[in-house]
Amino acid sequence: MAGFLAAMFFCWGAALAQDFAPETGTFIKAGEMNGLCRLDIIDDGSYELYFKQGQSWNASTGKFEINATGSRMEEPLIFATQKTPEGVRYTWGQVTLEEVPDGNAVVVPVSEEDFPV
Repeated sequence: MAGFLAAMFFCWGAALAQDFAPETGTFIKAGEMNGLCRLDIIDDGSYELYFKQGQSWNASTGKFEINATGSRMEEPLIFATQKTPEGVRYTWGQVTLEEVPDGNAVVVPVSEEDFPV
């Protein structure tokens, strides 16, 4: 499957500017989309990560044409910043969308009807 993301409110695709918050469903794209991307979360909080994978992306319809699947991580991603005497501490995490040995994230299938727009 392609490592392509179309996440509800964020994708591993680009670093966001501090004063920009995308609308739900915004597709964020940068570079070759090889899966080695970074995203800075703007506000502290709990986020559900929805993503789609597949082959043969159709930009005009905004969908994969072959082997399309929708999923979400079972547990939310928690992001927090904290000011300390040494500076600012923040949550850092890494998400792999393919099953990996010794991985601990549970992925839940999401139907097209239940996938956030």
